[in-house]
Amino acid sequence: MPIPILRPSTYRGPPHLGTMTWANLPPASTLPNGTRATITGWNAPDSDWVVRGGYWLPVGGRATMLNWAGNNAVALTSGTFAQVAGMPTPVMPAGFVATPGAYVRNVLKAFRKVAAGANDQVGAIRISANVVDINTRHYGGLNFTSSAATSMYTLDMLTAVNVIGGYFTPLATTAGAVPAEATVAAALNTALDNQPIIVSARGVSAAGLDTLYFDSWLIELYA
Repeated sequence: MPIPILRPSTYRGPPHLGTMTWANLPPASTLPNGTRATITGWNAPDSDWVVRGGYWLPVGGRATMLNWAGNNAVALTSGTFAQVAGMPTPVMPAGFVATPGAYVRNVLKAFRKVAAGANDQVGAIRISANVVDINTRHYGGLNFTSSAATSMYTLDMLTAVNVIGGYFTPLATTAGAVPAEATVAAALNTALDNQPIIVSARGVSAAGLDTLYFDSWLIELYA
């Protein structure tokens, strides 16, 4: 009997598409499971992504989208939320909010170097989608009340961005009727998808300004 000749397999598994920006990533629905790509162009280290079930998922379940550090002083005006100057406005990757089980983590740190004035001891910080407005989707927020110098404030929140159901009052019709749950969920997801992520802040006193220093901001994507 002749001895069979064993030939090495030429199968190399799903392809790696190389390094590219998120905008240039092919739709996952057109690719086989296991296809990989490296995402670049965010204010963070490059991250590896893999196709699973028609979605792009971060390898290991997590990717850093923003890793920013600064020391910009911001004077908080009385009672009015305003976008914090000097901070980045990263954009939620298009289509990511459609990923089942998708979450976003924001870790934001700010501090006060000097004691607040007597009338400027309370304020708030908010991270929201697209506009500085209470009637939009928010990733998180905090109120700060300490008037001591060198006070540190940390916002660390994990937010579900793939909403399956739930009601949201500002989406009610002018007649007061609440839309169907599926309609609300779609509107909530649309409110985040491919939208800038904005940090805003305010003080409370009309007597003057209170200055905070925004120290760092981390955004992680989970799926």
